[in-house]
Amino acid sequence: MTNFFARMFVSVATVLFWSKPLADFEKQLAEVGDAKDKGLIRPTLILPALLNDGRKTNTYWSGEASIMKEAMGVTNFVSRASMADLCLKLGERVASGEEVPQWVGITNS
Repeated sequence: MTNFFARMFVSVATVLFWSKPLADFEKQLAEVGDAKDKGLIRPTLILPALLNDGRKTNTYWSGEASIMKEAMGVTNFVSRASMADLCLKLGERVASGEEVPQWVGITNS
């Protein structure tokens, strides 16, 4: 299989299986951008490592994504429960008036 065939396969698969989810994502991203431009929201984007269904742990790391990128490996997993815990903690920080980074990374330790 050459690169040409691999690219063709990915293109066809994208059209067949990902066109609707991709369109939905692009629509949601545009709506978030509009709300941000109007000052209605300040989105925080959380960039997890791979998610799994494990239990919440207190050993995950989180922080500014530009700093976290060195710690986030391709094989690192974070549980969805830990991700939810981080979302709650970030929400509490925002509610108390504290600034949170716009891009947050999360990974396991």
